Amino acid sequence: MIRIAIFVEGKTERKFAKKLIGRRYGHLRIRVTEMIRKGKNAYIANGELRESPGLECSFLLVEVPSREKIPSYVRDNAPNMVLKQSFNLLLGLQDLYPEKRSDKMRTMDLINMSLGKSPVYDKISVILAIMETEAWFLCDWRMFERIDARLTADYIRSHLAIDIANNDPEEAYGHPSKTVDDILKLVQLRYRKRSSEIDRIVGNIDIEYLCSCTSKINSFFKFVTKLDSCVQAS
Repeated sequence: MIRIAIFVEGKTERKFAKKLIGRRYGHLRIRVTEMIRKGKNAYIANGELRESPGLECSFLLVEVPSREKIPSYVRDNAPNMVLKQSFNLLLGLQDLYPEKRSDKMRTMDLINMSLGKSPVYDKISVILAIMETEAWFLCDWRMFERIDARLTADYIRSHLAIDIANNDPEEAYGHPSKTVDDILKLVQLRYRKRSSEIDRIVGNIDIEYLCSCTSKINSFFKFVTKLDSCVQAS
């Protein structure tokens, strides 16, 4: 059985990752376990994870206290989870924002320097979402029409002067979650990362369409490729 742990910085990423896993790997016998860590307790003890007999793939989604802790949570848990709990991959997902797009390489170098200290470096990785995971959501621009029929690409362009149907959201928007909020405010809705607001967005995302947008959202495909490579090893 393949075991994968995904470390994320908030409930938005956790809910999205759960939907992505269900849509992309739902044809397999899988289980998704969710865990929320608070405070300084970084370690995931053996007793916290149930055995998974009869499964092909087990996913553990770990929501950590803050963006800055993603690399350290991945690195510090790796020896125990890989060597003693038989995890095949520990994958972190971290937003580049509030850093600037020009800081991408420096930020990634710092992350890799931190991960490089691990004795199981080949089993761990962190993907940097450019600028936020909400950029991935914006790529499925028809999502807004599913939320409210008024939110067509033409309507959004005429009110906000953004070409949501053609832009690569990773390159076009500096603060994608604010762009999502700005679009929803056109119909008196909001995106402030409250649970119900996240559910509205994630629930309307078309994962299959997102996976077809191969000329955009490069960091999304880095994330999916990491998962695919590990799952296919089963």
